Amino acid sequence: MLIKNRLHKILLLFLLATIFAACQVNMPDLDMNTKKGLEDIKKTLKEKLGDDFKFVRMSIIASHYDRCVFEIAGFETKENHVNYMVMTDQINKVETSLKGKFLELKPYTFDDFKPEDFMTYKQKAVDMISEKTQDFIKFEVQDISYDMSEDGVRYCSFDLVGTKKDASPTIYGKRIVINDVYFSFDFSADLETGEVKCTDGLDN
Repeated sequence: MLIKNRLHKILLLFLLATIFAACQVNMPDLDMNTKKGLEDIKKTLKEKLGDDFKFVRMSIIASHYDRCVFEIAGFETKENHVNYMVMTDQINKVETSLKGKFLELKPYTFDDFKPEDFMTYKQKAVDMISEKTQDFIKFEVQDISYDMSEDGVRYCSFDLVGTKKDASPTIYGKRIVINDVYFSFDFSADLETGEVKCTDGLDN
């Protein structure tokens, strides 16, 4: 499941890169780090895809560590992979390969994406990092994904990019950062309990 979700993100970023030089539309920057920004992203997606749009997985992705604004959204429905590109204001669909128990599960709607709840998840994640280290001066949301397991457990996974005070070599979890001020932490939140855990970057 996690591998499939990660592959989905890679494919979305590849698609973003291939059209970077294409004709762009004038859209306001939608900040992925504030409740207001997430509410605007939700509103935009509803306008583009419809209030009754249903999906099994959703990824909302920013393209740059130092400017985490909404660039692309990817969805997996029971029928299609659906991508929405902000810079071109275009929607692309490809037939899905979704099989098995996922076809029987109750899908998400945009009403399940609650910006206020996500901001709580983010703050819990920041607090977890801050308890381990004081090396960072800010944290930016790089991507947000809503997913579910085959047994119907719903969860939100997200990447926080921390900006370090300087580019000195540091070790977090099992990774070493050399000559870079950015470091990515991965988190997962159980949508039923609100429990947040780090899946990569602290002790992982």
